[in-house]
Amino acid sequence: MGHALPLVSGGFNNEFGYGNWTLGVNMYFNLGRDLINQEMANRFDFVNREGLNNINSVREVTFWEKRGDYSKYPLYNPWSSAAPYQANQDIFLEDASFLKLRTVSLGYDLTKLMKKKMPRLERLYVYGSVYNVFTLTKYTGQDPELVNYTGYDSGYGIQIPRTYMLGVKMDF
Repeated sequence: MGHALPLVSGGFNNEFGYGNWTLGVNMYFNLGRDLINQEMANRFDFVNREGLNNINSVREVTFWEKRGDYSKYPLYNPWSSAAPYQANQDIFLEDASFLKLRTVSLGYDLTKLMKKKMPRLERLYVYGSVYNVFTLTKYTGQDPELVNYTGYDSGYGIQIPRTYMLGVKMDF
C-alpha cells in the first residue's frame, strides 16, 4: 500500500538581483511518497522488544523529543497475544510529501565602494547563507527526505542540521 518512492520530485532554484544585492533561493519537493513510521510502531510495540540486545529494546530512548502524535493511534493492550503494533501495518503508513527550503543566501557587492581604496581589486562580495531552513510536511517522523528507498523510517538517522555561513569573496 502506498509508494516508498515519490511519484513526482523536483526543485526550484533562482537568484534574484537588485542593484548590488542578490538573493538566492533553493527549494526541493517530493509528492506522492508514503512512509512507514517504524519509530512510532516501535514505541507502541515495546513489549515484544524488551529482551533484545539493541537500541530498539530500550523504551522511549528519545522521550524528551516528543516525536509523533500519539492521539491518532488506537490503544490496544500491548501484552495481547495479537501483537497489535507491527511496523508492517498500514496504521503507521503516513503521507510523506514535503516541500523543503534548502538554501537561502543574501549577498552584497562592495566592489564600487572599495575600488578606490584597493585599485587592484576586481570584485569584493560579502554574503550569508542558511541551509536546511524549513520543511513543510504532514509527516510526523523526523525528516521525510532522509528515509531510504525501503520506505521504513526507524527514527535513528542523523537529522540534517540547520547551518549558517558568512563569507567574503575577493578577486584580484
